[in-house]
Amino acid sequence: MRTHISLSKIDILKKELGILLPDVKSSHRVEAMARGLGWNTNAALRAELAEGPSIRMVDEARFDSYLAEHGFTNIRNGVLAEAVVRADIAVARQDIGTSKAEPSPPRSAILSSGASGPTWEAWRNIMVAAVNAGLEQGHFGLEPDDNRFDGDDHVYYFDLDGIPAIACA
Repeated sequence: MRTHISLSKIDILKKELGILLPDVKSSHRVEAMARGLGWNTNAALRAELAEGPSIRMVDEARFDSYLAEHGFTNIRNGVLAEAVVRADIAVARQDIGTSKAEPSPPRSAILSSGASGPTWEAWRNIMVAAVNAGLEQGHFGLEPDDNRFDGDDHVYYFDLDGIPAIACA
């Protein structure tokens, strides 16, 4: 998974890792994050990003390896990628909140707009697959208050006809 990294996104990413890995010391989380994003140290990450943003590959093996070397062996697979997705969502929310564009129409207006065509059908199919995966994995039910996860957002993984996908509810 490739991701756009900047100093401001790193701050959000650190917070997300703190939520996902509360039992791991902050210093270990940031050093593992740096390695999982392709740097050798957090200091090297910060020095390079001070010059400007970078596109990086998420390397779960390097992230997990650093944590394992420091005694943290029960780390759920995919934590760094999940934190990156959560950080991307947070950045997108900030961008929407600071946008000077007109507000988007309510969801009901979007869904009832009568939109059609390949883009609309692709969006619908992805949404249906994500909802079905969330139901099958037991993350939520069909009742309005049937959420089975903590917090405001929950990221989960699923497969879309052989293509790995991530959803956030």
